[in-house]
Amino acid sequence: GSVKALQHALLLPHHIRDSPDMKLAFGMNRAFAEGNYVRCLRRAGSLSFLQSCAIYRHIQQFRHHLLRVFNHGYSSRNCRYPLQRLANLLSMDSVPSAAELCQRHNLEVTGTSVCFQKSCYRDLGPGTRQRELGLVSKKQGSKSKSSIIHGD
Repeated sequence: GSVKALQHALLLPHHIRDSPDMKLAFGMNRAFAEGNYVRCLRRAGSLSFLQSCAIYRHIQQFRHHLLRVFNHGYSSRNCRYPLQRLANLLSMDSVPSAAELCQRHNLEVTGTSVCFQKSCYRDLGPGTRQRELGLVSKKQGSKSKSSIIHGD
């Protein structure tokens, strides 16, 4: 989301700027700028281990923004959103993790669904980072960090 970083990237030589990795980075930057946090999180799920490490510090921010957008869009006393689907969209490792995130934002979680209400929502900011097994750790596989750094 940094304008300075984007300007620097656009000044890179064409062969670098047109590489698949740079196109992926431009796509994620664009999705974030457009407020499409679902796309950001979906792309984060398809990244390599090193790319996931680079984006890791932003995952909570994507989730926070997505939850805030959903709270505005689905705010209704009688509307229930499936918690499993929300966990998938948030790229959470488990449904209980998604429920905990919702509860931290003062959203009502009942059984397998969440009820979004503008009046109850508590905007806490991105919050503390959780260990991301699905988005980062599982991608490491059996490789040591040393072998990844050295390209083995």
